[in-house]
Amino acid sequence: AVGPAAEAAGHAGVGAEPDASVSHDTFRFMQGVLADKAYAKRLFKGYARVLQQRGEPVPPLSEHQSKHARNIIQAMPALDQLRFELCPSHMSDDAFWRVYFGLLQEKQSVGASKDDDQAQDDLAGTVTAAAAAAAAAAAA
Repeated sequence: AVGPAAEAAGHAGVGAEPDASVSHDTFRFMQGVLADKAYAKRLFKGYARVLQQRGEPVPPLSEHQSKHARNIIQAMPALDQLRFELCPSHMSDDAFWRVYFGLLQEKQSVGASKDDDQAQDDLAGTVTAAAAAAAAAAAA
C-alpha cells in the first residue's frame, strides 16, 4: 500500500514515511493546516492562548504521544519548522504538542462525519472564535 508520504511526494514539507502511529487522516489534516504557513501560526498561537486563558496545565507527553511526535516531525518537516518558529518565543515545546494533540482531538470530534476540508474549516472557525474571545477577555 502507498502511504501518505509517498502520495504527497513532491509536496513541500514531506519527509520520511510515517509509521503506524501517524494515520493517513492525521497526515492529510496536518498537510492542510500547514499548506498556509501564516494560517498555521495563527491557529497554533490562538489555540495556545485559549489553553492559557483556561489555566489548564500542560502535562508531559505520554510515551505514545512522544513516539507519534517524533514520527510526525520526521514525516512532515514543515511541522518541525513551525515548532522551531513558535518555540520557545511564543510557547513552550510541551505547549506546542498540547496544541497539536488538541487540534487532532478537535478534528476528530468536529469532522467525524465531514470531509477533510469542511472539518478543517469548522475547526478553524471554532479555534478562531475561542481565541478572539480569549483575547477580548485579556484586554478587558
